[in-house]
Amino acid sequence: MTTIPGPQGLAEPDERAAPRSDSRWDRFESLLVRAGDHLNPILVKEARQALRSRQFVVTFMLMLLAGWIWSIVGLASIGPSVYYSAAGPQMLFVYHLILSFPLLVVAPYSAFHSLSSERQDRTYELLSITSLGARQILSGKMCSIGLQMLVYLSAIFPCLAFTYLLRGLDIFTIVLVVFYTCLLSLALSVTGLLLAAISPLRQRHIGLSALFAITLFGAMAADNSWTSAVIYFTGMRMDTSEFWLAQLLIVSLFVNYFAIVFLAARSQLLTASENRSTALRWALVAAQLTFVAWLAYGQMRFGGDEMPFALIYFSMIGWFVAGMFLTGESGVLTPRVKRDLPKTTLARWFLTWFRPGPGTGYTFVLANMAAVTLLALLPYEEIGRYFRGASIGATPATAVTMPGGAGVAGTVVATVRAGPDRWEVLGAGLVATSYLAVYLGIGALIVRAVRRYIPVRLALPVSVNLCLIMIGCLAPWVLQMTSVSMRNFGWTFLQLPNVV
Repeated sequence: MTTIPGPQGLAEPDERAAPRSDSRWDRFESLLVRAGDHLNPILVKEARQALRSRQFVVTFMLMLLAGWIWSIVGLASIGPSVYYSAAGPQMLFVYHLILSFPLLVVAPYSAFHSLSSERQDRTYELLSITSLGARQILSGKMCSIGLQMLVYLSAIFPCLAFTYLLRGLDIFTIVLVVFYTCLLSLALSVTGLLLAAISPLRQRHIGLSALFAITLFGAMAADNSWTSAVIYFTGMRMDTSEFWLAQLLIVSLFVNYFAIVFLAARSQLLTASENRSTALRWALVAAQLTFVAWLAYGQMRFGGDEMPFALIYFSMIGWFVAGMFLTGESGVLTPRVKRDLPKTTLARWFLTWFRPGPGTGYTFVLANMAAVTLLALLPYEEIGRYFRGASIGATPATAVTMPGGAGVAGTVVATVRAGPDRWEVLGAGLVATSYLAVYLGIGALIVRAVRRYIPVRLALPVSVNLCLIMIGCLAPWVLQMTSVSMRNFGWTFLQLPNVV
């Protein structure tokens, strides 16, 4: 670069002598820098820490090495028959086994360890006083897990594509296996965030970490068993509507599970001055409506007497689990939370049960269970026959063969009304709602009495309700088995507290 004298005799650089190197790559890099400024700061921090950590480097290198070794060993074991045999399934199974370890064990456990270590080391308090909310912190960590999954997939995906060339597999099966493995990884990761959010701060829970690690290895074993069944099963028809309905069912269940667990983890990270319950209760209602919709579709399409009772009993289990947490909430409402409560009369009628508190949580659970009972009474089979073109109230005819002599018709057509008895469904719904009212009500009263003397954490209401269920189920059975006169009887009034 040359210099020329300035007006005052100072040397100034000659810009014409130094050509600017503004290439397309430089412009693209500056665009990425500007886009990175709008990303979640937690995502940027977690991505830098994860991609530079020794754990990620070792896992990534071991996965590459394992994939390279199996490519050589697998082809060598197949031998010359690779030119005409369908060797794709066995190669894909081992490749998936290599991929499942970082996706189903390393990534979820790193999510659990990341949030748990921040809470144990008191660094989460520094994040909570910034403008970032609990939702942004959790979403940033989940996006970091997704970024790690993409890096792992980019390393092993050429090997997965290679199995398609070996025949015996279609490309859709490979994509389906990888897609559901990624969904399971996200579900386990958000579960790890929830466990890290509910763990106490005063001590490191080695037992909880070990239990979660065992769960991850169990999920990996189950996923590989499912993968083996899928890739070796030749009867899967992807051109049928039932197949795509099954995929839609699985995806809808995943979306509801992810939303509930994510919002539950968010509620544990919020401060006492924020509303912890409303968003989670809306997610529970959405999950209940999704479950009702699928069972109603099954009742309209396939019929049978089991769907209404399955709706009631599974809903009772789900609302009992939700009620253990909802009835253990704190009843203290800060002025900040009260400002967001319903103001109009109509809104108070329908939206009061979404406000935080153990009393509203108890009523919220019972109201949803009562609504499930009413929905189970709807004539889904009659509605299904109406939309299929038959008349409402038409009853299917069942041919019953009866023995008869000469001159007597051997086949008698008997008309049998399909569908369950509505009174039985109503009775099952009332019994299920009554059990919820009794057990959750007693548990809420016990927790309320304990709260007067000591602070109540989340583990106490869960433990109290589980103990009540165990006592109500085991005590009558033990008393009846120890009684000589009642041992040989079946159900007695002594078994009335036994919900099972």
